[in-house]
This record gives sequence, C-alpha cells and structure tokens, in this order.
Amino acid sequence: MEKVEEKKLKKENMEETKVIETISEIIPKEKNVEDTEKETIKKSETQIIKTDSVPENKPIKKKKTRKLLIILLILTFLFLFAVIFSTIFSLLNINNNKIMSGININGIDISNLTKQEAINLLNNKINNNEENYITVTRKGITETICLDEIGAKFKVEDAVNDAYKIGREGNIIKCNYDILFAQLFKKSMPAVMQYDSELLKKKVDEISLKMPDVALNSSYTIKDGNIIIKNSTDGVKIKEEEFKQKTIDAFSSNNKQFEIPVEKAEKEEIDINKIHDEIYKEAKDAYYTTNPYKVYKEEEGLDFAISIDEAKKILAEEKEEYLIPIKVLKPSVTVKNLDSGAFPNLLGTFTTYYGTGDSGRCYNIYLAAKSITETVVMPGETFSFNDLIGECSTRTGYRESTIYLNGKLSKGIGGGICQASTTLYNAVLRANLEIVERRNHSMSVTYVPLGHDAMVSIGSSDFKFKNNREYPIKVVASTGTGSITCQIYGLKTDNEYEVKLDTKVISKTAAKTKTQTYKVLYQNGKEVSRTLLSTDTYKAHQ
Repeated sequence: MEKVEEKKLKKENMEETKVIETISEIIPKEKNVEDTEKETIKKSETQIIKTDSVPENKPIKKKKTRKLLIILLILTFLFLFAVIFSTIFSLLNINNNKIMSGININGIDISNLTKQEAINLLNNKINNNEENYITVTRKGITETICLDEIGAKFKVEDAVNDAYKIGREGNIIKCNYDILFAQLFKKSMPAVMQYDSELLKKKVDEISLKMPDVALNSSYTIKDGNIIIKNSTDGVKIKEEEFKQKTIDAFSSNNKQFEIPVEKAEKEEIDINKIHDEIYKEAKDAYYTTNPYKVYKEEEGLDFAISIDEAKKILAEEKEEYLIPIKVLKPSVTVKNLDSGAFPNLLGTFTTYYGTGDSGRCYNIYLAAKSITETVVMPGETFSFNDLIGECSTRTGYRESTIYLNGKLSKGIGGGICQASTTLYNAVLRANLEIVERRNHSMSVTYVPLGHDAMVSIGSSDFKFKNNREYPIKVVASTGTGSITCQIYGLKTDNEYEVKLDTKVISKTAAKTKTQTYKVLYQNGKEVSRTLLSTDTYKAHQ
C-alpha cells in the first residue's frame, strides 16, 4: 500500500516539474510578473486536465472505430453479394421468353408459359368453356347465368401482357425481387371481365319475375283496341349494382354461386300521364320531294279514346287490371293519294284478255284488280297478292266461276283471280323486279304462253315480289271490256333494261309438257344477260 502511494507521489511530482518547465518556457519576458503567473497557472491547469484525460479516451475511440469498420465490411460484403447474385439471377433469366413462375390469372396457373400459350389456356378455361357459368339462388329458386347470355368476355390478352411484364420492368434489383416474390409467395392477377349491360339487365329482369315475393311494377300492353294496364304490387327488388358486381366476382373466382341481393320495394302508383305520352303518336301524311327525289309514306297515329281525367277515374278503383280504350288516328294523305309526280315513269305494263260470257269470272277479275290497284311498295318491301285479296268468298263479293281443280275444269268461288295475278306477274317482270314466290297452273291457260302464268290459291299458293329498286313503286290495275291491265310506276334510273321472256319446251308427252322460261335483259338493243326464271310442268287437258 505504501509503495503504491510512493509511486503516485513521484508521478505527481514529475507532472508538476513538467508543468513548471512548460510555464518557464512560455512566459514572455516583457509581461508583468503577476500577469505572467496568472497565465501560467491557467495554462498549467488546462495542460493538467488534458494530460489526465488522454489515457482514458484512447481505448474507447479505438473500440468504436473497430466496430464501424466491421459493420462497413459486412454491409459491403452484403452489397457485393446482392449485386453478384442479382447479376447471376438476371443472366439466368435474360433469354427467358416465358412468364415467370408462381403467377396465376383468375386462379389459373400460367407459370413458364409463352404469352400465346397462356392466352390459349385462359380462353379455353374461362372464355370458351361451356361449363363456365354461375348459379344464383333465393327462396327456392335457382338460376344459372352463362357468359354468352350477358355478352361477357374476359380481357385475357391484357392480363397476360401484364403478367409477362413481371420481372421485366424496372431496375435489375426490382426485377429480381418481383421474380423471387412470385416464386416464394405466388402472384395472383385478375383478367377484367367485359359484359353487355343491356343483356345483364335483361337477365336480372328475367330472374326477378321468377321470384315469388318480387314487387311488380305497373305495366301495359295494347290489344284489341285497348290499353291493358296491370297494377303494381308490394315486395322486394334486386339490388342491380350489387348483383352486377357479385356476378363479375363469381365469374372471376372459384366461388361460382351467390345469393341474390334484394331490398324492399314499395308499391308504385300508376302514372297515366306517362303512359299516354308513351303511346301517343300523331298521324303523318304521305308526301314526296323532287330534289332529291324521295317518297315518304304516311304513318298512322294513336291516342286514348277517352280523356286523361276519364282514365284517372277508371284507375281510382283498386283492381289488378284496367282497360283504357284507344283510337287509331288516320292520316289525311296516303301514298295512294299522291299525284303522278310521285311516280313519274311507267316501268312495266302488261294486258291479258278474257271472254265476257262468264259474268262471274268478269266480276271476280274486277274485284281482284280493285284490291291490288294503287298499292305502293317501298324499297325493300315485299308485295303479297293474297294479303291484298284477303278472304275470297261470297261474303266478300266473289262469285262462282270456272276453276282448275285436281287437274280438271270445275266450278268454284273466285274463278278468274289467277288471271289478275298472272297479268301482274308479267308487268312486274318487265319492271325488272325480284320475284319471291310464284307457281304455275296445273294445266295451261289461254291468256298467256306456257311458263308465263302465276297461279294463286288463298291460303296455299301466293304470288309475291320484292321492290329491289332504289325508289318506291306503285301498282295500278284496271279492267275494261274483256281485258285487265297491270302497270308498275316509279322513277327510271340511268341503268334501265328492256325485259323479254324466252320460253322453251324441253320435253313433251301426251300426258304433260315441260318448259323452261328465261328472263332476258337488253340494253341499247343488245342482250346483256339471260336468267332462268322457272321450270314448269303442265298436264294435258282432259
């Protein structure tokens, strides 16, 4: 203990000696002794403090420096390792033209597939798969919805393109991170579903009608000169937006079933003013313009046959169904009434002749001509001879006359109307209109050559043609003493043809004759086309 004290004392003496020597060296000679002593003492104290503190701080600084160096080395190593690893990883994937591992679209694994392979797989699984349907349920009803029913299709190509970008966009570290993340934790991506909102709305309405507790809105139909209005009811209605979202989610996932979302719906009041506005239509007169040339057909109108107040009184009573009478508004001018400027040119005409000894036949031809005359056929419309004749009976004025029946001459109501249809057929051919339906008689007739006739029988055989011209045409039929003439009026164009018929007998026996008839078109006196119109067989007269 004494030796330690001695050593300590010697050390202190030595330090004091050093301090004194230092003071003597640094005191300036010019300074006052008193000031010098003060400065010397102050410097000595500072020197002593510094001398005492140095030995204690050196080991601490060395330890901190050593730790910092170790941490820096570790970080440098890790950084170099990451760079080397990323570089190697990138080199392994640099020539990879396939989708990275661990990626799925709508739950379907597309790992390691090319873009086209992935597109084909997804189309087969979710777009072209007949089994890709969902089921909706509620209170005992179960309905299925297929993709086709709602015009739905998944945007497979867009989803595959997004999947292909994983591991290929951004810097090398981000790309490698994305690849590793997909491999370790799997990457799920959606294919967006497109659908036809109108078709889905229609499907929702269909399902609604099958729900036992659905609230029914008021509705109406027009039938037999009345508006039939069905009253509304209390109940529930489908939440359409939620239903749409659930439908998309169900098709896009493995859960293909959900319960129909509904909400309470109050009974609505019938809006008779709205119904009137929806059905009301003004009658429009027919008219035409010449520059440019165009014919506008008349349009019938529609309105309530009673006042709005009278209709409201009918609805005041609580009932399931109401009847509101309606009336058709007739136009003042129809296309039949338009002057000759509307149909300025004669396109085709034909006349046939008959004996006047059979008064019944003469009158039937007159009635048939009256039924078809002044008929206007708009572009694209089809003319039906039977529709215009209507019922052929004594009730409608037709009389008994000679007819063909089962290959023999017989008596029947309406004999002679076939001469009217035949005459019109030939006029239509010469106007170069399209024949839709035509049949020949079972035996030859006296008023046209073989192959030029058009037989009609109400309810079975009709004569029809279509207006395949650019402008409307008008049929005009008239009778004289022993003759009927049919004319087709319209507007001639620069590309008009002269039409002739050419009929050849291709076979003939004692029992029957077979012919072929061609429509031949001429322009500037030269034949430009020849089209087979019909092949007809006629039995011999007995």
